[in-house]
Amino acid sequence: DLLEQTNPTEEQRKYISTMQGSGSLLRELLNDVLDYSKIEENRLELEDHIFCLDSCIRAVTGIFTESARAKALRYSVNIEFSEVYARSDELRLKQIIANLVGNAVKFTETGYIEVRATLKNKILELEVKDSGPGIKAKDQDKLFKEFYRADTGVARAATGTGLGLAICYRLCLLFKGSIKLQSKPGQGSSFKLNVPLVIVENVKSDHYRAQRTAVVNHARILVAEDDFGNQLLLSTYLKKIGYDAIVVNNGAEAIQKVKEEKFDMILMDVMMPVKDGVQATREIFSDRSIHPKPVIIICTAHALKGDKEKYFSAGATDYLMKPYSLEGLRIILSKNFSG
Repeated sequence: DLLEQTNPTEEQRKYISTMQGSGSLLRELLNDVLDYSKIEENRLELEDHIFCLDSCIRAVTGIFTESARAKALRYSVNIEFSEVYARSDELRLKQIIANLVGNAVKFTETGYIEVRATLKNKILELEVKDSGPGIKAKDQDKLFKEFYRADTGVARAATGTGLGLAICYRLCLLFKGSIKLQSKPGQGSSFKLNVPLVIVENVKSDHYRAQRTAVVNHARILVAEDDFGNQLLLSTYLKKIGYDAIVVNNGAEAIQKVKEEKFDMILMDVMMPVKDGVQATREIFSDRSIHPKPVIIICTAHALKGDKEKYFSAGATDYLMKPYSLEGLRIILSKNFSG
């Protein structure tokens, strides 16, 4: 991502594209294996917070616009409700939708992809329909099994763990929802997701955004990270999005910096020398001289059962999973800054 900002030649762009593809694949493989191991050991729990449902769907489906355009696919997203707020796990819901839409883009070579979302009796009904190769009847019952990939010409060439749909299925069970498939070879596929949600009434969008911390323009962000590569990556990503970052090397330096200057957000690494991120977060929130308190985003490769509770009880608002990505950072900023 950083090399792409240096005006590379056409030949260099090809190399960068190869590296990006390999890196994304490795991250996908690792995340799938980690998620599946958490599910198998019953260590994955759904979170519970209020979010804008239509904004959530719009954000995750928007990620695939360029990929669909690159393949000359007709890509449409129709959300038949607006300003609806739900109390559930936004991140895991996005993960399911991203997998369904991502698969449609991956396996569809020509034609269209349609995403349609409706809300009926507090149940989100989301359909992802495509004109891809379709799936044989013998494969359909096995498609949500671990490490299984359907036997189509496109699927054989595709990469992945074969865990994506299995994880989606298990996540749906945690939501007490379902995924259903309708498909015929040569006639495309339709995946229908049903997820029951707690709908929160009388949430005014301006009040909701105010609760999310409200300074987008000229917001000051402190990066507490001991690894130089990650410092460079986060600083560059933030600059690309439109923010200037101040960088410190550990939790003790972060505490000292917020006593000296006002910050709207801290991206706080967990594993740091001198003082770790959780302890630094706890001290910042217990120090009455630091006011107003910044939003603290914990940056970690560990978000297992018990970890998140520890972060939130220390005073963190949210967490950002490593390895860092530009899109992941954008999502965190959009969730916690209004605009």
